[in-house]
Amino acid sequence: MKCPECGFEGVLDNEKFCGKCGANILLDKHKKEKTRIFGAIRNSKNRDPVKAASIKLSIEGTELASVSSNEEGVYEYTADEDLAGQTLEFIIEKKGFIKKNISSEIDRLEIKSDILIDEIEIEIKGKICDKADRPLADASISFRIGDKTIKLISDKDGSFSFTTGQQFLNQRIGYEASKEGFKVKSGKLELIEDLKCINLDPISVPFWNKNKVAVVLIALTGLAIVAFALPHVIDILSDESPELSMDPVPVIFNFRPETGDQTILISNKGHGTLEWEVHSDQDWIVVSPESGTDSSTVTVSVNVDGMSPGSHTGKIIVDSNGGTMIGSIFLYIPPSDELKIHDFSAEPESMDVAGNTKLNWHVSDDASITIDGIGPVDESTGSIEKWVSEDTTFIIRATNKAGISDVKSITVTVGIEPTDLVEIKYFTANPYQISIGEESILSWDVSGVDSVTIEPEIGTKGYTGEEKVSPDESTTYTLTATNEAGISDVRTVTLTFEVEMPELSVNPDPLDLDYGTMNEGNTDSRTFSILNNGSGTLEWNISTDQSWITVSPTSGTNSGEVTVTVNTAGLSLGNYSGTITIDSNGGEPKQVNMNLIVSSEQPTVGSIHVTSTPSGAYIDLDGSYEGTTPKTFSGVPVGSHTIKVTASGYEDHQQEVTVTAGETASISVNLVKQTGSIYVTSIPSGADIYLDGSYEGTTPKTISKVSEGSHTIKVTAGGYEEVSKGVAVTVGETASVSVELEIGEIPLPKLVFIGSEEYEVRGNQFIRYRLSVENWEEFPTILFESAPDLPPCGLNTEASRTWVNIYNAEDDRRLYGFCGFSSPKSLTSLWFAVQKDVTPPEAVYIQLVDRRENKIYSSNKVTIRRVVIGERIIYPTIGKVLI
Repeated sequence: MKCPECGFEGVLDNEKFCGKCGANILLDKHKKEKTRIFGAIRNSKNRDPVKAASIKLSIEGTELASVSSNEEGVYEYTADEDLAGQTLEFIIEKKGFIKKNISSEIDRLEIKSDILIDEIEIEIKGKICDKADRPLADASISFRIGDKTIKLISDKDGSFSFTTGQQFLNQRIGYEASKEGFKVKSGKLELIEDLKCINLDPISVPFWNKNKVAVVLIALTGLAIVAFALPHVIDILSDESPELSMDPVPVIFNFRPETGDQTILISNKGHGTLEWEVHSDQDWIVVSPESGTDSSTVTVSVNVDGMSPGSHTGKIIVDSNGGTMIGSIFLYIPPSDELKIHDFSAEPESMDVAGNTKLNWHVSDDASITIDGIGPVDESTGSIEKWVSEDTTFIIRATNKAGISDVKSITVTVGIEPTDLVEIKYFTANPYQISIGEESILSWDVSGVDSVTIEPEIGTKGYTGEEKVSPDESTTYTLTATNEAGISDVRTVTLTFEVEMPELSVNPDPLDLDYGTMNEGNTDSRTFSILNNGSGTLEWNISTDQSWITVSPTSGTNSGEVTVTVNTAGLSLGNYSGTITIDSNGGEPKQVNMNLIVSSEQPTVGSIHVTSTPSGAYIDLDGSYEGTTPKTFSGVPVGSHTIKVTASGYEDHQQEVTVTAGETASISVNLVKQTGSIYVTSIPSGADIYLDGSYEGTTPKTISKVSEGSHTIKVTAGGYEEVSKGVAVTVGETASVSVELEIGEIPLPKLVFIGSEEYEVRGNQFIRYRLSVENWEEFPTILFESAPDLPPCGLNTEASRTWVNIYNAEDDRRLYGFCGFSSPKSLTSLWFAVQKDVTPPEAVYIQLVDRRENKIYSSNKVTIRRVVIGERIIYPTIGKVLI
């Protein structure tokens, strides 16, 4: 046997080691006895590779390994032993496919097994209808599912159906539906088993597109038929009709904010005069001119003012008496931080002989830039000369910190006639930015070649066309065009994915924790908040560099409150500092600095923590300004201190606080908004006051703690017209309201019947009156007898300064009425009223008041008793009577 290490051929079959070099022959032999298991997983329906399928490998019930198929459906596993003679079991699973179990005898060291799995299929049904849900027959509809396009025609009932894999159910897929006489409808829909109706809108026919019909007048005269044709009428079968034509066809314009104007050439391929109008379905699409006749050039541009970043689509419609044509407009507005190669050019781009060309570039800031054949360049904007002796393609690549890339290329030709050149007119993607599961359309147009190749995955295509793509990660597509002379041009376009970026923030910020002086063995805690000021999910964790610091919790997602505790147990006397580090996926780490002093002596200072509502109020500690709320004061001497909290528009708040050694005293203040006052007086006094509808007492009165702004004061008194006045209240000031009440309208006297409930009022030696209880129309009234020739009190000349107040003798509630006088101090008649269902008082007080000096100079108490039944003349109440 030959040694595999040194080649010595004198090794015996039963020897373990080589006699020349000492290599372990058996070990080397064992290493080579490995079993390789490989193959491909494919769809049994179309033999397409199935990626991300799960393959579990087992030997007689014992799991050997679990692997997945790659993009080409290929799987592979190598066992570190010889498995010959054993049974290998496969379990293949993939969403949307039927689970498959197979087994195979291992008879060699390499086992290739290509496995077909069956797709779970579902039937999709739907209809194509008009706006009124009426079915449309012979309508076309296509669906883009995965990397395949399904094209269908609706039957006479407008119905269509097809089968597809279950894995596509409930996904958003692209579709396009059309029918002659109806507008094309496209977009995305959720794939469900019953799609119901897909409604199409009819195409509106312009006024000039209605066929003009020759009008023939026929007259019958006996058996003769005479026909007359109206002049100047165009026969619908005439060959003199105009025909709309546009260049380019189809019209598919892709715009970015920096893209210039693009043009459409409108012409008449028919006869007669072509009359046309052009308009768009989006405000941001600008066309000029908007109408014309026969041939003309229409300029199309976009106005991106006020528009948000992202992809936008629209249409331009050309209506004419020679037909209607529609073009598609695609606009992509990149986010402000998107990487962009704004310019990459060569001067000259074509040379007859070898020589220098100057490469110029302009790239977004903060990107790493390399140019093939030159290497990295430091400047975002620059130029460099390069010797070119043959056709050379230069490719510039730029990548920013977010991993977003952009690529552009330019080919410098040497000694080539222009007719042999390859020109990529455009290679674009719409939109440039997508989310998982969404599609973008690659569009290209190349001259000088019959076909192009697009990688990855697309392959060879015609020199012009479109391709829908739906990658699952940011992908750069490269279009290569090469003609028969071997001349090439390369263009790239990058599809990026929207990335949600969280942003770490802490409150308060900056965050420093000072625990002051603590005794050995004590603990103290502080809290702070973690916030996510960005988008997406913020994931964070916290670490400390000191064992005496503990944090809870140490990790979390998005927002949360964190408690930081220090424990001085086991710490020597002295000053200590530590750091808490917050790491996250939301930017740079944040650090929290911590300080404390460990002392064995009884501390002589403490802390004060002040908060307020609202926050941001000014804090004075013992008369000295110390900052704004919220704030913690450390090192405050033990004892009593004065805290004053102030804020504009609020009442000052001041309170005493006692500081205990080594502890923190907390103060929480709810500031009260500043107010003003209103002073209300009236003639006569004693009138009721209402502030904004709420009763506040009687005049004169100062109403305190009234909020700043406009308010309404209402003053009322029995027998007088009520008065309402507006008043403006200023903080810290007193507004005055003065009211002179006017007597209300006095009704005519009324003859009333004195019923069974009759009373007599007895007073002092000069007062003797009668009253009665009477169910009047509005309310029962208790009336004193009155003579019709006496005026009400306060209206005659002699008693003009005198007013009468009448009170219930039992509870001092004021009653309202009026009276007559023979002199200022002699009552001759009096009556008053009470509300419905109120028991009349047993006795009343009568006060005579000087109206000018507001002084009471007489007060008498009268009693009530029964009087004789009969008729009396009384005066009804003045105004509304209340008790």
